[in-house]
Amino acid sequence: MAEDPSNDPIGNLLMLQAKAMSDAGGPVDSAEEMKRKFSDPDLVEKDKKVRAWGESNRDLRELHNSAVEEYVISRNAVLQLGLLHSGLAIAAQAVEKELKCWLLASGVQITDVRRFNHRVSNLAAEVIQVTGDLELPKFSNFFAELERWYNARYPDSYDKASRWARKEILELDELFGHLEFEFPLPQEVSHLKFGGGSWSGDWLSIFVRMFSVYHGQHRTALLYENAYLESRINDIWARFLNDRKNSFFPIATAAEEAARRALAIDEALGGDHPTVATDIKNLGEILRAQDRYQEAIEALERALQLREAHLGPDNPELGSLLLSLSDSHRALERIEPARDYAERALRMQEAELGPDHPAVGRCLASLAALAQCVVARRPSSRPVSANNSAPLQIEPTSPL
Repeated sequence: MAEDPSNDPIGNLLMLQAKAMSDAGGPVDSAEEMKRKFSDPDLVEKDKKVRAWGESNRDLRELHNSAVEEYVISRNAVLQLGLLHSGLAIAAQAVEKELKCWLLASGVQITDVRRFNHRVSNLAAEVIQVTGDLELPKFSNFFAELERWYNARYPDSYDKASRWARKEILELDELFGHLEFEFPLPQEVSHLKFGGGSWSGDWLSIFVRMFSVYHGQHRTALLYENAYLESRINDIWARFLNDRKNSFFPIATAAEEAARRALAIDEALGGDHPTVATDIKNLGEILRAQDRYQEAIEALERALQLREAHLGPDNPELGSLLLSLSDSHRALERIEPARDYAERALRMQEAELGPDHPAVGRCLASLAALAQCVVARRPSSRPVSANNSAPLQIEPTSPL
């Protein structure tokens, strides 16, 4: 029996992504689009810079690709095959490679990076010193355990791992997710992090693998029992969409221009015409995808007022607007309005659609992301020194 597609929130997001890209004039695989891409001088120049960076950073790209693939393999081995020892050893290797990628991206030579082979704690300390990342010190005990998992592959290892458990994947997901979210790509190629480049293959992050049509099996393995990524699905999707568009369009996208033109045409029919609300919502989503959150909030709030006037304040069709407003306020760290919008969306969706509908799941995911944001703002109470390993340098320093 075929699986009900309504039970696949990620699949539904992918369909929404395709529609949003089409509506916004985003990347489409057509002869006309390819002709425009290769004839626009701004895009050609941008693409040249990406290609030049990729060629000069081949070691970084290949090592990062290997790190992400081993992370996917380790999750599958532990969670679905029950291979704890092998899976966690591969997880340690994936983190080691990801940390080395941070050093390479920060300008450290590969010969210097190789000095830290199989010494995850010392490698992490070097990354903290070079990049000044403030989150990594809280994983110091976990880095020490990763090192033990790695070394425990050898029967004569003197430093045996203290724990082998399925639940360790939870901390692995949080650590690897942070390393991917905050990866120090140069500004000129920063759109590769979530979008992957013009062909989705210039930088294969976990985010690209989640939404690229070429990596469906990776998406399944990545999201299986992955609370860290599930709670950030809406944010990752918005960034993926924006970065994919930025791979095909200049920063001042044609999408915004087209949306404003459509709004001007429909406003001539009357400021309260139903299509005006749709046009304003589309504009708000485009602004949100470009991280222009305050402008997005102003547009989305106007669209909400118009739709409430036509549909009533409790219509479940308002749900996506409310969540977009919640996510925009969360991006600006405005916790109270973000929570109010998300909770309102949850109440109306549950009342109208029932507790098991995918729309309710999206509301809960948004609230989970908000709760994570609140936790992240609190001072960490976790220990910062690693047992049985060299102490981590936790005082932030300026990046080299």
